[in-house]
Amino acid sequence: MALKSILSKQTDFTGEFPAEYAKDGLWRFNEENPDEDTCLSDSSGKGRKAFINNWSAPTAVLKKSEYGNCFRMNTNDPPTEQTYLKITNDGSIFSNLGERIICGGWICPTIYSIGSQFCPIFNTRYGPGNPIFYLSFWDGDLRLMLYDESGELILDEWVRAPFQFNSWQWYFVAAIIESDNKKACYVVGDKSSGTVWKSEDLTFTGELNRSCTADIIFGMHADSYWYAGAFDDWFLDCDSKLTAKDLMNFFRSSIMANGGNSNTNSRSSYRQDPISSGDTFDDISS
Repeated sequence: MALKSILSKQTDFTGEFPAEYAKDGLWRFNEENPDEDTCLSDSSGKGRKAFINNWSAPTAVLKKSEYGNCFRMNTNDPPTEQTYLKITNDGSIFSNLGERIICGGWICPTIYSIGSQFCPIFNTRYGPGNPIFYLSFWDGDLRLMLYDESGELILDEWVRAPFQFNSWQWYFVAAIIESDNKKACYVVGDKSSGTVWKSEDLTFTGELNRSCTADIIFGMHADSYWYAGAFDDWFLDCDSKLTAKDLMNFFRSSIMANGGNSNTNSRSSYRQDPISSGDTFDDISS
């Protein structure tokens, strides 16, 4: 499935992930503020809003980023702030798994996230019921855990990218899970250098939890482990035709986009480009 077929669409110029490839959830975080229910919108068309737990925390904020706005949280004292995002599962999110699940997006972690032994990124371990996947940092490396219907682990592996994760830098992180072929991998891109990498295939036995009714959680596990940093433009598709190569090509095209700004040139890194009223992308840390 080639992403080059969408080169004339708006997302090719903004660098955002195309909605047609995120049929089960697309959280762009482009709002200025959450809605009256303290939720952030889902651009997939499925209406799966992300509820902000503890929006009143001092560092929970929607802030300018490369692709519009991003959501930043827990950058002062994560165990005290305890901000996270929850997408309620009405039982339909994982009800029709196809040959491939893709999930991922952009992260801008702090040293707390990459320096902690365990740091949750995107997971289904908070219930109700048994999980299906868990994406996290483990001592600064990426970890992927997969579960069967009984809640037993059928995959628990970590991978080490050829570059180091650094505090307050943007990275593209995506998991590709092939339920029928019983393999999974990560695609990871470093925005500052333009480097993108695919991990080795991680194989598993058993069957994924196709009856998973657990909610999706950004940045928290067991009310004890917290992610600190920012999220931007996260997607989920439980019946995707995209391959790891397609996601690598998306990363390359995304970092060459200029955000739809006709006053800037396309380039591989934007961290010094002005965005509005004197802000720069580096201001995500302030």
